[in-house]
Amino acid sequence: MPVLFKILEFSGAPSDKPRMIVGVPVLLIRNLDIPRLHNGTRSQITHQGANVMKATVTTDIGRRESILIPRLPIMPKDLSSQFRRQQIPLKISFARLRGRY
Repeated sequence: MPVLFKILEFSGAPSDKPRMIVGVPVLLIRNLDIPRLHNGTRSQITHQGANVMKATVTTDIGRRESILIPRLPIMPKDLSSQFRRQQIPLKISFARLRGRY
């Protein structure tokens, strides 16, 4: 893969190399084909591997359930050239708004 594509950041796509450590709270940003794992599921990293991360769900529905989050192929559609890269669909989530105004 050319170096240019490795350094580009796309809207809606997580970083190519996640900079997460064990214990950090994260937010799932893609729907997975696993029950109770959808956009916005909050969890905490318990193990970090090269192609998969193990996390514990901290939301009400699946509290304390261990899950494996694999790298997924993500293809940005907002560019003229098509390419594909594998990314873990997580973002760091230290604080969130509750929706009360």
